[in-house]
Amino acid sequence: ILNYTRGGSRVGDVFAGVYDSVEGTISFYYNNQNLGIAYKDLKGKDFCPAFDFNDNNSEIELIK
Repeated sequence: ILNYTRGGSRVGDVFAGVYDSVEGTISFYYNNQNLGIAYKDLKGKDFCPAFDFNDNNSEIELIK
């Protein structure tokens, strides 16, 4: 598991996952910094996003 936050996240940090339906890839961003393509070859495949938080104060917003 990679530690993309380099020491932990803070209030106001933004994590984003982006599905590119044309390329069939999922990329992740941390505070607008592209962390790269995490998954590829997803065209025509079913998948379901899942999230995990370490505390009860985290929030999630799904944007289409």
